[in-house]
Amino acid sequence: MPPAGTGRAGSGAGTVGTGAGGAAGGAAGAAGGAGSNLAGMGMGGAVAAAGMGGAGGMIAAGFGGIGVGGMGMGGAGGTLPPVTNSTMPDLKVAFTGDMAVRPGQSDEVLKLIKRERAHLVLHAGDLGYGDGPVAFENQLNSVLGDTYPYFYSVGNHDTGNQGWSTYQQNMQKRLDKIPEASCTGDLGVRSTCTYQGLMFILSGVGTVGNTMAHNRYISNELSKSDQLWEICDWHKNHTDMQVGGKSTEVEAATYKACLDGGAIVATAHEHSYGRTFTLTNFRGRPYGKMGPPDMLTLSEGSTFVFHSGIGGSDIRVFRSHGNNSWWATIYTSDRFVMNGMRVNNFSANFGALFITFHVNGNPRSAEGYFKTISNDTIDRFTVTNMKP
Repeated sequence: MPPAGTGRAGSGAGTVGTGAGGAAGGAAGAAGGAGSNLAGMGMGGAVAAAGMGGAGGMIAAGFGGIGVGGMGMGGAGGTLPPVTNSTMPDLKVAFTGDMAVRPGQSDEVLKLIKRERAHLVLHAGDLGYGDGPVAFENQLNSVLGDTYPYFYSVGNHDTGNQGWSTYQQNMQKRLDKIPEASCTGDLGVRSTCTYQGLMFILSGVGTVGNTMAHNRYISNELSKSDQLWEICDWHKNHTDMQVGGKSTEVEAATYKACLDGGAIVATAHEHSYGRTFTLTNFRGRPYGKMGPPDMLTLSEGSTFVFHSGIGGSDIRVFRSHGNNSWWATIYTSDRFVMNGMRVNNFSANFGALFITFHVNGNPRSAEGYFKTISNDTIDRFTVTNMKP
């Protein structure tokens, strides 16, 4: 078992520790901000280190110093139990949204997904736009085939006379051909699916149905789930959980339901890409932001949010939200920040986010990157899952 990280005196912020005998330590890093509270730590502490190694994927975590009369004390962390409920090794998932049927754009995103050898696609709404469900399904089948695991939640351009019932029927037909996948509920609206050990909720919150009913469903499904890796997937946003001009159509309480369950929040709707730091609350800015921008932590009380909405329709401009300090990576038509570093010379293009779960033989570890159809990698990060 790797050693725990250590606290740093005085400031109440943990330093990044390293784990000997594992892969990399420092999963959450020196975060510190006052009021952070994760996995039972004291106020002002942050997770310091997670060494990846040891039998059964056990993690030893050192917790950050707690300021007491100007003196910081580094507390040693415990171990997490061996994992029996992770995904299959190296399960790669592609995340996209707001696609449409745009030759040279949307079909190129699908070709990218195929080249990157993703096992599964989660599409957070807005499918075929005015081209409709038949054209959208033909586009999918022409690139990926009709048995490829491709799941979507309903978007505002999919409802009513825009063909949602046909989209839903097409997804069910696809599901019926995939023995490794199973779903329950109102598919794409209030449904829970599993695929190769990954659990994901496809929700219409903010688009169709009652918000409180959606929130209850999300909370109940996450509390019943025994899977290590879980994802909340819906289309619309809270205004501070996107980097464009969208107003709040999904309340903080919905995000909190996923935070409490330790589930990743995957959205779209705004036609750009943004990913947060690790967040530990949704009470207000900066949302309990903690850790390095490229080293994220999941627990029952910490998560991260992204919107991946440049699947082929168009790419929109940046709109500031205060100091934007909870955003690790921002990628719009006119602004590019990668893990806190501004990039001035770039040409925005369509693409998809990819996250590979259960990497390097560690069931608690994941790696993510966003790649464009011009093969530019515009985001890269790791995730450590510390749920019991």
